[in-house]
Amino acid sequence: MSNWITDNKPAAMVAGVGLLLFLGLSATGYIVNSKRSELDKKISIAAKEIKSANAAEITPSRSSNEELEKELNRYAKAVGSLETAYKPFLASSALVPTTPTAFQNELKTFRDSLISSCKKKNILITDTSSWLGFQVYSTQAPSVQAASTLGFELKAINSLVNKLAECGLSKFIKVYRPQLPIETPANNPEESDEADQAPWTPMPLEIAFQGDRESVLKAMNAITGMQDYLFTVNSIRIRNERMMPPPIANPAAAKPAAAQPATGAASLTPADEAAAPAAPAIQQVIKPYMGKEQVFVQVSLNLVHFNQPKAQEPSED
Repeated sequence: MSNWITDNKPAAMVAGVGLLLFLGLSATGYIVNSKRSELDKKISIAAKEIKSANAAEITPSRSSNEELEKELNRYAKAVGSLETAYKPFLASSALVPTTPTAFQNELKTFRDSLISSCKKKNILITDTSSWLGFQVYSTQAPSVQAASTLGFELKAINSLVNKLAECGLSKFIKVYRPQLPIETPANNPEESDEADQAPWTPMPLEIAFQGDRESVLKAMNAITGMQDYLFTVNSIRIRNERMMPPPIANPAAAKPAAAQPATGAASLTPADEAAAPAAPAIQQVIKPYMGKEQVFVQVSLNLVHFNQPKAQEPSED
């Protein structure tokens, strides 16, 4: 081999140069192909991103604006319906300026009217119930700051109890209301930040009454169906005046059927028809199960007062 290279130097040089050129071109092609492959990958990824971006329209667009407008219209309609439903409650929550003496006079007027109404309807009412939960103010006047708020609460409870009196109840057992924070001087600051004030204030109330099943159902519907004042039900306790079920008497022994005639058609007349008048009336048999007994109900409520700008309190002069 070496002899051939020695003898053919020109040809060997040409072959060596050709080999070097081939190797160089191969290496250059490999590098270029690698870069092109990497570039193709980047182009493919970019194409996919552009395609996905085009698939979902960039908001805002005409269609997205139309959908948003529909949602806003539905929201406005719902808010309008809510405002219409709560409008009577908002109107009644407006505090009317009053004096402690005027509040006491109104309390006594409501009490006398309630007692008279219950007497006409044959409804028993306890003394504590007749004061509508404000018995403490039968002998002492409320503070000037609390008079307007208590006036709202008094009107609402009086309206509710008179509605219940129209349901056919037989007795008002209890009307109880705990003191509100405004009734306690220590919990009644002179200045309050209206921005931090809750939009409404719950005023707890408990009412206990007695009646038959029908009147109790009417009373519960009356509580939840008040038109001027909003009452929410926290809990209900119901007890039947009969703690034990009525006894079941032994039914009369069944009488054997009379013998049928030996010949001819069978008689269609019951065998014990003659003894029917002696059997107990059906009304007497089912009377213990007809639900005519009295039912005792105790309802825990919240009277909702929607807070509004404070009314200016009048002077006692």
